Amino acid sequence: MAKFHLSFYAVIVYFSIASSYADMAIARRYMAEGNTKAAFKEYLLSAEEGHLQAQFLIAQMYQYGSCVDKDHREASKWYALAADRGFDKAQNNLATMYLSGRGIIQDTKMAAFWFEKAAVQGHVKSTANLADLYLNGDGIDEDYTKARELYLSAAQKGNTKAQNNLGFIYFEGKGVKKDYETAYMWFHIAAQKGSDEGEVNKFDMEEVISSDDKTSALKKASLWLRKYESSSDEN
Repeated sequence: MAKFHLSFYAVIVYFSIASSYADMAIARRYMAEGNTKAAFKEYLLSAEEGHLQAQFLIAQMYQYGSCVDKDHREASKWYALAADRGFDKAQNNLATMYLSGRGIIQDTKMAAFWFEKAAVQGHVKSTANLADLYLNGDGIDEDYTKARELYLSAAQKGNTKAQNNLGFIYFEGKGVKKDYETAYMWFHIAAQKGSDEGEVNKFDMEEVISSDDKTSALKKASLWLRKYESSSDEN
């Protein structure tokens, strides 16, 4: 008897999953046809049936007003559902909402909690975002060493904010001895990767860095860029 109930439950789960995937396929077809209202309806059905990617997509739609009126409260609800199930992108976006207080009560401790959950899974932007909180002591104890370690991890994966902020750490001497050479190196790396902030900070350093330190920084940056040239912040 117990076996029958288990098998019956398994069948129900199977058809529920199959249904949610079918809804996703229909939704994609509607999107390709430009029928955004019908697409949203199908994505929502799939999300309600527990499809993880659909829950994340519905959250994004509500957050940015795509296919539906913008609603940050609904966005945070759907991000939370996907985040609780371990989806790193949802965890990062939920943390960002906690940080800004959009659609949810502002809570930097919860922001730190969800950034860390995503960072542990290797989510690069969350790693850099968590470093920001450690650097400024927002929602978490200030820890310059931890911030530097996290920024370095994200920088090696191509995150330009982390690269630029490493430059700031060495320029200001946050938990390290002030080091204009290393600061310039990181600003240059960020700038080479497309960071406007890195470009501005590099330009601002021209008045304070010596010619020898600048030459050395550029050589080190060149070596670093060659080593990590294929890295890109994809999440």
